Amino acid sequence: PSNDRWLVENLWPHSGNVQMSGYMKAGKTSVKQTLISSLLTGEDFLGHTVLGHNLRVGSVDLELTDDEIMDYLSDPEIRNHENLFHLNLRDHPGWFDLMDDEHFHATAEDIMALDLDVLFIDPTTPLLMSKNQSPNDPEVVNPLLMRFVDLKVATGVKHLWFSMQTPHSARDRAAGTYLTGAWADVLWNVMMKNKDDLTGPRKFKAWGRGVGLLHDVTMDSETGMLTAGDYVATLSGTESRREDILDLIMDEPMRPVTIAAKLGVSKNTIQNDLDMLLEKGDVVREKVGGQAWEYLAN
Repeated sequence: PSNDRWLVENLWPHSGNVQMSGYMKAGKTSVKQTLISSLLTGEDFLGHTVLGHNLRVGSVDLELTDDEIMDYLSDPEIRNHENLFHLNLRDHPGWFDLMDDEHFHATAEDIMALDLDVLFIDPTTPLLMSKNQSPNDPEVVNPLLMRFVDLKVATGVKHLWFSMQTPHSARDRAAGTYLTGAWADVLWNVMMKNKDDLTGPRKFKAWGRGVGLLHDVTMDSETGMLTAGDYVATLSGTESRREDILDLIMDEPMRPVTIAAKLGVSKNTIQNDLDMLLEKGDVVREKVGGQAWEYLAN
């Protein structure tokens, strides 16, 4: 099947930019692994139809070693697929320096020659750190993302997926999630339900242009592949924000004013959200020195 609105039905708009975020070991690579497999085979991705056929997929990896890539592309049918083009730049992120015109044009020529439909860039952090730039500074992140747009135009690639490594600190993770929200068409996020259970169930959320979904997902402990669980919910803007609040305070308590600042909304809005989450039993509130702190209920 084909469709001029979706690449992956209700998750990835046609010609859209997807930003993947999540903290260390949350399952970003598993999302990518499962997604690449679905794009190449045409099988559903977490229960969503892939609306494309014979897709040519390119992946620029800036983090994993060759052995780790072999692990997550463990299925030889996928690893050796004629439409998968994989470039490992873990030790040479400067070779993908799109801010340098010479590198940009050379990279664009190489990608254009592959005639790709989908391009993965995973993750963006090493690109910035190789130039001693902060991955949480919008003044350096946004120009890089605009360069990604230039690369799409120059090469004819229609669909772009990139990930942002977000540290384990909840504050830093939230900054990473919202740093590029205005640029990406859809934000994807994955998080463990229990941060101490590395192979346990996850929550996968997608929010953006025409997209608002929350999934329970399970991970195969041997292959790392994800499958959709029984629970799927359609999220409104308010519901999506409340999921962000729960993600934000998972590691440590936080004051409402800090949550509001991190999520870029008013304190009154956050206070209303917290009151609703408190009523549902999702968070608990404790006063320390006269100030309210919000905690996850579990």
